[in-house]
Amino acid sequence: MLRTESAALGVEELSLVIDGAQILRDVTLGVATGELVAVIGPNGAGKTSLLNVVSGTLRATSGRVMLHEQDVTSAGPARRARLGLGRTFQTSYLFLGLTVLENVRLARQAKEQRFRGLWRAPGSSAAALGPIREHLARVGLDGVRHDLAGSLSHGDRRKLELALMLASESTIVLLDEPMAGVNSEDLPSLMELIRDVQRDTDATIVMVEHHIDVVMELAHRVAVMHHGSLLAFDTPANVVTNATVRDAYLGEPL
Repeated sequence: MLRTESAALGVEELSLVIDGAQILRDVTLGVATGELVAVIGPNGAGKTSLLNVVSGTLRATSGRVMLHEQDVTSAGPARRARLGLGRTFQTSYLFLGLTVLENVRLARQAKEQRFRGLWRAPGSSAAALGPIREHLARVGLDGVRHDLAGSLSHGDRRKLELALMLASESTIVLLDEPMAGVNSEDLPSLMELIRDVQRDTDATIVMVEHHIDVVMELAHRVAVMHHGSLLAFDTPANVVTNATVRDAYLGEPL
């Protein structure tokens, strides 16, 4: 197992207790730079809670969170974002009343910490719009850059979220069910886009996902959560043949 202190993302003996309920129990894993790790498990297994603790929206009861070898256990989400952590959610967090282009512009400006001009109209010069349009072209949305984000399909909203990650230059990306609500016809293209973005940017990705075919296709390794604990952390091929995993999930779809 990759040593957590030398990983791009490491969690050590991470536990979370809320109102007396044990949500996470002694979770330890290390994710290498450029690795895509899928987190699977049934509802209530602790998958999203793990992402919440890593992103800083929940504070761990015990244990450590490391980003690029820096201890951020007590740091808030803003500090973690400055270290390169990006996050998408099960429900879209886009500004649906703004255009596609404006959403990406805000992400880029936030990265550059130009908050005073945050709500000004985007510049018209090629220098101002060039990088934004490059990100949109990368995810196939430059042709709808003037459309409202709220008018996009679920699949295109997920693509726009990836464009925001590109604009913010996140080096570690947490994707919470990126295929949720996406039509089956759109799944292959979105899978290919995630693979291409990860490969081209060398981003470290941790992805919670229920579609096992997506997990098998994209993940380098799979973390299996069960009742708040890490049951297995291995390659997709080894996970699906793991007797402990099969026994734990007998009758429970992954």
